[in-house]
Amino acid sequence: MYKNDNSHVMLKDVVNDIKDITKNPIYTNNYAYVFNGVIGGVVAVGEYQGSYVAKEIINILEGNKEEYGILPKPSGVFMFDYKQIYKYNIDTLKIPKDSTILNKPKYKLLLPKSIKITIFIVFILLISIGIYVVYKFIAERKKSTRNKQLYEKAKEREKLKTDFIVNMSHELRTPLNVILSTSKVTELKINNNDYDNKYLLEKLEQINKNSNRLLKLVNNLIDITKFELGSYELKLENLNIVEVVENIVLASVDYSTCKYIDLIFDTEEEEIITAIDEDKIERVILNLLSNAIKFTQKGGSIYVYIKRVKDEVFISVEDNGIGIPKDKINEIFNRFYQVSDTLKKHEEGSGIGLCIVEEIVNLHGGKINVYSEVNKGTKFEIILPIYTVEKNFKNLQIKDIQQIVKLEMSDVDTKEN
Repeated sequence: MYKNDNSHVMLKDVVNDIKDITKNPIYTNNYAYVFNGVIGGVVAVGEYQGSYVAKEIINILEGNKEEYGILPKPSGVFMFDYKQIYKYNIDTLKIPKDSTILNKPKYKLLLPKSIKITIFIVFILLISIGIYVVYKFIAERKKSTRNKQLYEKAKEREKLKTDFIVNMSHELRTPLNVILSTSKVTELKINNNDYDNKYLLEKLEQINKNSNRLLKLVNNLIDITKFELGSYELKLENLNIVEVVENIVLASVDYSTCKYIDLIFDTEEEEIITAIDEDKIERVILNLLSNAIKFTQKGGSIYVYIKRVKDEVFISVEDNGIGIPKDKINEIFNRFYQVSDTLKKHEEGSGIGLCIVEEIVNLHGGKINVYSEVNKGTKFEIILPIYTVEKNFKNLQIKDIQQIVKLEMSDVDTKEN
């Protein structure tokens, strides 16, 4: 085809001009147009026609009359452009099966768009289901593992509770037995008039000491219950914490002296005013001192030190006693835990004192650190924030500090070693 100026017109341009006029699909029987943007159709292909005519001539020359009659058969072939089929949304199911499809990608299927969309949706669904199944499998496995861990943890906790109850029963029974046996022996002595004042005082001291042990155990159990219920309260006063700690340390010297242990107090500052519950802080220090005295051998030493760092006060209680294994340090504040049976054989204790210590320190907004090495000693370091309160609680009760120390030190063996 040529323009008015005899210049050649490109077939693609012709097809594009037709497409500008109509949006309908363009069919052709011209082989050349199939490659230039039309859908195709029954196309006369010169190569096929030449091959057909050649076969006819050979048949005629060879006298194969039975194969005559091929000429009336249509010489066109079904030929379509893959891209144009989908561009015009042609129903592929209506395309003859023996059609030649041009421009078809290697892995593409000649299917209707609706079926392709359905296959795609099914494929996405299968992938989604697969992902969901894998997710559920992993989630269930994690859940199973987590449940197993929770079960093991609960089982371990129940064991600790059982051990705690058994140990607590022992702790309660021991002083009760001492009180009962001492009372019985004293009663016999009195009935037989076989006694003196010194003897009676010694027996009364035993009864008093074990009564204090019972009272300490009961107090600890009550406090643990209060912690669990969230009803444990602080009565804050703006006090000189250095003086509070020093007084309680000095009142404890007699208990360390009985075991030939040096108890030393030192401070960098003489006055650090901060809001504390005096009774609770005294109890914390006494508990740490009690443990230090119980687990420090004859001739050892305990060092109590206070310093101020910016807006915090550091109180450390350090001994050179038997120490705590590193793998047990994280467990010592567990209310149902004791470090080892070996320690139980050396000293008595319910194992809940350090739990109360940590709870009290936490209520004061502080924290407690532990540094220990077996056979070298242990250091407890309490860090409390320094601040004051406007509503200052005034403790008007007259305290007997010696009685407080006697109560908290009731499980410390005061016999000379």
